[in-house]
Amino acid sequence: MKKRTHYEQNIHDREIAKLGFFERLRGNWVCTNPDGKRNCYVERRGRKVYPDLLVGKNGRINRLIEVETESSVTEDEARNQWVVYAEGPSTLQIHVPRNKESVAKALIRKFRIRAMVTTY
Repeated sequence: MKKRTHYEQNIHDREIAKLGFFERLRGNWVCTNPDGKRNCYVERRGRKVYPDLLVGKNGRINRLIEVETESSVTEDEARNQWVVYAEGPSTLQIHVPRNKESVAKALIRKFRIRAMVTTY
């Protein structure tokens, strides 16, 4: 996975904070992993993975959110992260820049990933 520029990392982390804020307003439990932090995880394929946000209610994680930036809506991300995160009972939400929505949806179809795409 390609390292983000400082500018893109700021956008990425700001979107994580914004999504977390709105999910908490809805009464959901939220744990975030901004800037490569490992605050919380789920297990997939027998190993720990760290999506950008884990969202839940009543002690159960029901959604994983992965925030992407201009440069990270790629086949590599889809194959190495999205596919893995989608394997499980939680819904996967991929949050992308508006101009990358069609690319993200095409990657979801190509790799047969169960996910929803939202934009910023």
